[in-house]
Amino acid sequence: MTGNRQKDFKVANEAAGFSEAGRKSPDKKYTWHHLGDFDPETGTCTMQLAYRKVHEATLPHFGSCAQYEQHHGEKTYNKPRKKK
Repeated sequence: MTGNRQKDFKVANEAAGFSEAGRKSPDKKYTWHHLGDFDPETGTCTMQLAYRKVHEATLPHFGSCAQYEQHHGEKTYNKPRKKK
């Protein structure tokens, strides 16, 4: 885990072999989910491809992003959004 969703997604895309298949990412109907198994010793977690609509329907939910923040004592993934 990097502390940044987009960077995590990039690493997950590479690990899943999307770049080898000539694609940068999975189909838009999917998104990456940080499974709730953050390992503080390795700084890693399991990344799962999930249907975007199903994933968004479960928000807010707490997986490895929340565990990462709790371990590091700062909001990196779930920062409050700035008002426009």
